[in-house]
Amino acid sequence: MVHKLHSEKTTDCAIMFDLIVVGNTTEASEAAVAAGRLGARVALIDPWLSGWSAPGGASDWLRRLRDAIASCTRVSSPDNPRQRASAERPSPALLAEEVIERDFCAYRVIQQRLDRLRVESFEGHVRFLADGELSLKTAARQQHLRSAHFILATGTRTDFPVWAGNLGRGVLSVDDLPSLEQIPRSLMIVGGGTTGLEAAFLFSLLGTRVTLVDRRARLVPGAGIPAATILRQLQRLGVRVLLESEVTMAAENQEGGISIELLSGDRLSAERLLVTTERRGLTDGLGLEELGVRLDERGRLWCNEQLQTWTPGIVGLGDVVGHPRELAEKPMAPRDLVWSLLGKSAVRRIPGVVLSSPSPLAAGKPR
Repeated sequence: MVHKLHSEKTTDCAIMFDLIVVGNTTEASEAAVAAGRLGARVALIDPWLSGWSAPGGASDWLRRLRDAIASCTRVSSPDNPRQRASAERPSPALLAEEVIERDFCAYRVIQQRLDRLRVESFEGHVRFLADGELSLKTAARQQHLRSAHFILATGTRTDFPVWAGNLGRGVLSVDDLPSLEQIPRSLMIVGGGTTGLEAAFLFSLLGTRVTLVDRRARLVPGAGIPAATILRQLQRLGVRVLLESEVTMAAENQEGGISIELLSGDRLSAERLLVTTERRGLTDGLGLEELGVRLDERGRLWCNEQLQTWTPGIVGLGDVVGHPRELAEKPMAPRDLVWSLLGKSAVRRIPGVVLSSPSPLAAGKPR
């Protein structure tokens, strides 16, 4: 349900809001809810961007897939090797069905909360214009929306390194997993960050032989999780972890799988290769550079310590921010950012949003 009670029209027919949030990510939903709790006039826009991006962010998407595996196999302790061995491996179709059902239920909860707070929802092709205005275009109509404050939380998609560019279907990204027809018998994962670690846990639970490769000297899990603890858990699941190992080239082998060569000269092979090292900001076609918004080499926002871009009124949130990334991805970043923008001018005061982990807002909008 879309509410029109809190929108006003300017004299040139642009709809006026206190805050406009652009994105279909966890952070976008959380920011809209936080602003709605302050009594602000809020628009939440799902921009039609090319390509599919994992809803809620890559690592959250993988975590939800892992939860679905435990449900489908009825395994109470998914990291228990004995239970894992005796459980049936779910088919990709069954796993996808479980995740879609969970996402749909979570999306209904999100939408009910947004409706209760009278947050107006829009979708369409977005382009930022001058003077605090953006254009929203669908096949049927074009609208202009205006605000003094814009939060850009569009997320990212996989950006393959040069050495993985011509390997066809043998190379996967996190965004490809929902369409994976068959669970691979063996898998190499390049990248030991949060996304790569979640992928290693996910596929090891499915019975895949996993090799995790990272050029750094230690794994980089989420905040507050010791790397040594994660390493022990992976080894318990049978995951082979190769640190200080940089991939220099990759090619298809005679068995139809993928072989990679490391800087050390060692060669590794597997049925599939999953790349989790690089992400590109979903900012193409939004008209940001014309407004003076600075982007890095991967299309992500350059912001200051307050997450403000070089263009007044536009701030970044989530992994679409290239710098400072650690501030943009903090669990309380959506609420803190909204309060910094609207806290002093909010219509009414309501206590801050309580965020769970993982957040129910992480599901994103079902596609």
